Amino acid sequence: MLRSLVGSEMCIRDRYKKNLNESGNSTEAIANRAVREIIDKDSFWTDLDALLEVLEPAYALLRMVDGVKPTAGKFYYYAQQLQNHYEAMAEVYPWAESFVSLWRADWDYIHCGFHSAGFAVDPEFVSLDKPPEVEIEFLDIAERMLKAAPPELQLSVDNVSSELTKFNNKSGVFAKAVVWRQARQLPGHIWWKKFGAQCPTVRWLAMRILAQTTSAAAAESAWSEFDFVFNRRRNALGKERASNLVFVHCNARLLRRFQSHSFEEPFHPFQDESDDGTDDPMDDE
Repeated sequence: MLRSLVGSEMCIRDRYKKNLNESGNSTEAIANRAVREIIDKDSFWTDLDALLEVLEPAYALLRMVDGVKPTAGKFYYYAQQLQNHYEAMAEVYPWAESFVSLWRADWDYIHCGFHSAGFAVDPEFVSLDKPPEVEIEFLDIAERMLKAAPPELQLSVDNVSSELTKFNNKSGVFAKAVVWRQARQLPGHIWWKKFGAQCPTVRWLAMRILAQTTSAAAAESAWSEFDFVFNRRRNALGKERASNLVFVHCNARLLRRFQSHSFEEPFHPFQDESDDGTDDPMDDE
């Protein structure tokens, strides 16, 4: 919205010159004169453009996580990119320093080991150097998740580091270029299911981690389903029965979607070539 506002600067200026009543002392006229005074200043548009430059990556991050796409493997990377962006902007615009401190406080609040675990096993970021905290937090998540693994699979947290090293070094099946081309076309959890057999423990973990969303947007859609099921005519429904009706309704709709010939598994594609120096995983082939 703000970007379209900046793009329409001349139209907005012309509109306020031609169409607004600025005569008299009515509340409307006083407000119109105040608005006219603001939009006639070039500094207003310069400051607005600078604000957009600072905030657009944050908007892109929010748009990425606000949906049903599995983005658990992406959030850590893009969050760090956002912090780097704010720090760079603070060098250009001193007032942007407040965004740096605000984001650091937000990150301390929202960050959990699950973000690091997703970053550690996402094939898009295999070529990136990762902070030590990433593998440490991944091991912590692995130890907790493997308690729920079926005993017959014989998965052990002791195998995680060696299997993760095989993945990061692109050895074994991960040495094949076709495997990384497939990574661009498949959601991360499905890619691990197809190609991760040589790393069974990390594969089991990655399939579950990378299939997760990073916001409550998907769950929030159930609220409208409850509104549909539990209304004035059905106000005598008990909590358990209403929950069961919503469960059946939502899952029946999902099943129809999955069985549709046009269904495509939702996923966030690899980042295109950018100016941040991010390497393509296939560049090392």
